[in-house]
Amino acid sequence: MAKKILVFFCLIVFFFSNEAFAQIEDEPPSQLGELFEQQKQLATKFWQSGDFLETEKALGRALELKPDWSAGWRQLAIVKKALGRSNQAKEFIKKALEIDPTDATNHFAQAVLLRESGDLEGAFMAFRAAAKFDLKDPFSRAEMGKLLEQKGELDKAIRLFRKALELNPACGITENLSNTLRSKAILERDYFSKVKRLNPYFSQEDALGSFDINLIIKDIGDETSLLIYENKVQTNPKDSYAHYGLGILLRARGRLSESLKSLRSALELDPSNVDLFNAIGLGLQKQGDLNGAMLEYKTALEIDPDDYKARINIANLFRERKEFDLAQKELKTVLKLDPTNSLAHQNLAWTLLASGEVDKAIEESKMMLKLNPFDSSAYSTLASSLAKAGQVQESVASLKEATTLAPNDAELVFNYAVALQKESRFEDAADAFVRYLEVAPETANVTEIKQRISKLRQWARGW
Repeated sequence: MAKKILVFFCLIVFFFSNEAFAQIEDEPPSQLGELFEQQKQLATKFWQSGDFLETEKALGRALELKPDWSAGWRQLAIVKKALGRSNQAKEFIKKALEIDPTDATNHFAQAVLLRESGDLEGAFMAFRAAAKFDLKDPFSRAEMGKLLEQKGELDKAIRLFRKALELNPACGITENLSNTLRSKAILERDYFSKVKRLNPYFSQEDALGSFDINLIIKDIGDETSLLIYENKVQTNPKDSYAHYGLGILLRARGRLSESLKSLRSALELDPSNVDLFNAIGLGLQKQGDLNGAMLEYKTALEIDPDDYKARINIANLFRERKEFDLAQKELKTVLKLDPTNSLAHQNLAWTLLASGEVDKAIEESKMMLKLNPFDSSAYSTLASSLAKAGQVQESVASLKEATTLAPNDAELVFNYAVALQKESRFEDAADAFVRYLEVAPETANVTEIKQRISKLRQWARGW
């Protein structure tokens, strides 16, 4: 309880001590009346001394003299909260907003009160309103990011944290950004590993294209998940999210026709959901229907021109057609809208690598690592680029970093083992292949890998 009160006061102290009282000082004293000015000054004095009861009385007297004083109602709400009268605090902040609905500080204070009461959705909307009415306020964006992080919407949280830091590098959100980047990298990594076990031909690009944080939390790799979503669809056939989840799970298992059927059912129930158009497009693309896939992606963009997933999917489709210039154009459009989009940087690196622009691919891979130093796929992409540039030792070192971050990613471990073997580091290669058998016992050719390990041990001993 003490921690909650501490957090509450940390968030409001700036606004209360500066913004709230500054508003009244800006108005001509002649219009306020001498008595009102005295009560306002008394309220400030009592608040700063920690005497909340006297602060409450002084504010009450001031508001009797000037009932349309929006900042005063907000201050009174904060005092009521400090005194433990949360319901009264909510009523008074509503009064402040009725008087001045465009005051960002009023919305911020309301957001804090709602969050403290457990109304996280209401708090998010109030923080968003505060950000709308104060475009240079980093704190509302930081708090919105924290709430989204709690919900598992990490991409949105990361964008808000970065925006907050852009507005004020000292806004105290650096650690939150770092932790969220790490969480996102771990979740994406685990997701891809699970998908690979279900379908060894499922590429990382496809996996990330269908990445859905809520499905990951529900453990997409567990066969039970499929049964759960099938049951959800049967129990409530009008649940669009159930159809969506089932479609993603079916696609992860290579059951593309069933997946598309389920996704289209979701789309009938939720026709403006751009994620569904993207998901259907990816399924069609896997089936080889590139024109159909392109139509789905373009429809997503018609609904939301800023949908970065659709543009990245279009870019990947162009890359599949070897139309590298068009692919780069789409990805650069995404990066123009959001220079911190690591997925766009990753796809641009793959596109540059496929088109033979190796040096540029290396630079893009390094940019990914600047944005998220915990991203194993960034190290993997960098390793591929370095290998193509002939920088073999650097490539192996990058793969090592990737496997350190993603020790259970079978494909990464296998690639690292192969790279070590090519470098004649036979003992290390043998150890890496042993690790590969541990993380991929179902998909690996066990007999062949064991023979390879035996030969590597022999070579290491000079036999």
